[in-house]
Amino acid sequence: MKTAASGWFYRFWSYKTQETVQSLGEQQRQIGPLIVMDSLSLGFTAINEEKPSNANAKTSNTITVVIGVLGTIGIWWFVRRSMRKPGMRK
Repeated sequence: MKTAASGWFYRFWSYKTQETVQSLGEQQRQIGPLIVMDSLSLGFTAINEEKPSNANAKTSNTITVVIGVLGTIGIWWFVRRSMRKPGMRK
């Protein structure tokens, strides 16, 4: 069953399971994360997390495009300005 866990990773933990002992031998151990749990939910739902809305994603994408275009225009303006100075054209 799938679960959604909210907590903090503490460290990796190794332990013996019946399946690993039977298939791989007595020396083998299974490794998994040891988590300090805050809350646990059974099923597919996330725990106490708000999913970002499409409006936030669209705003972020728009801002990224605007910054990229302004950066490109700024670089073009700086290069054109420096090329117009006397002595720079050779």
